[in-house]
Amino acid sequence: MIGLNGHVVTPNLQFYLMSNVTSTGGGETLQDAYVTYRLNDNSPFKIKAGQFIDPVWHESNVGDGHLLAVDRSLVGAILGGNNGLNNDAERVQGVGVQYSSDMIRGEFDLTDGRDTANTPFFNTPFAPGLPPTNFGMSGRAEVRVLGDDTAWDGYDSLSAKDDKSDSIIAGAGFEWTEASNFDNIFLTLDGEYTSPKGLDIYAALLEDYAAFSDDGQPPQSAINQAIAGTYPNFGFLVQAGFMLSPQIEPFARYDLAILNSRFADVLAFENNKPGNGSKATANNHEFTVGVNYYLFGYQAKVSGDLSFLPNGSAVDAPGLGILANQNHSEWVGRVQFQLAI
Repeated sequence: MIGLNGHVVTPNLQFYLMSNVTSTGGGETLQDAYVTYRLNDNSPFKIKAGQFIDPVWHESNVGDGHLLAVDRSLVGAILGGNNGLNNDAERVQGVGVQYSSDMIRGEFDLTDGRDTANTPFFNTPFAPGLPPTNFGMSGRAEVRVLGDDTAWDGYDSLSAKDDKSDSIIAGAGFEWTEASNFDNIFLTLDGEYTSPKGLDIYAALLEDYAAFSDDGQPPQSAINQAIAGTYPNFGFLVQAGFMLSPQIEPFARYDLAILNSRFADVLAFENNKPGNGSKATANNHEFTVGVNYYLFGYQAKVSGDLSFLPNGSAVDAPGLGILANQNHSEWVGRVQFQLAI
């Protein structure tokens, strides 16, 4: 990853650029390119415009170097905005407003719709074969329930490293993407507890309500007929890390994506009635344990973890090292060295 950030003319006008070489194909891809403008030196409001990670899910917006496990959760990839399904965190293009005070942070955006990174503002399909999205909107709010001013620093990391106060921060977010024949509504509720004794606990609930209809006009496309339906899907994750020493942090995580069985078939086979005895994984369990070793704080660390998926995964998640393995168990081992300059 190569990133660049700073300000132009005035500290109130900030910019952020990030590009990355994907794990498949090796091509350079623009990830983030946006600016923010604070209305005045003391204003809690900023205007935001460009291409950026959807703010809805906290886990998706934590920096790579500040994660607890080697990578983000499978439930967040299936029902949220995590990297995994397409190597990158879910990004959108749009404009919005941010609010930040001692106790509350929030953001609301109007966008081109879900997963519209590096696309024109018109004629952008949600998936191949479907009509383009018309618009999207998303928002998130976070409240400091317990803790001093350092609580936000702890919340910006999912690790227990360098937590300075007992704190609790709760957050909630939503996203709605609309097109001529579908609506996709995502909701999440999450919270994080941090302790200066080296304990960090994070938990989240996730919901994805997908409603796909056929064209309504003949001739109907094959993909629209194959996936038409309404599908409620739910999931959650809980994880914890504890600093045994200033360098060593073991951790554990459990997450589960509970998919409508027909929607699991849509994800796996692009058909809600695939036939031939095919059946996708509806309950996507992921058990993960591992350890972080900090060589030089967050600037240099080695991480290793082992995940067990007793039912496999309904989808490939190459960014997470997970392959679709319908209703068969799967083990995933990962070791990673991170260096931040």
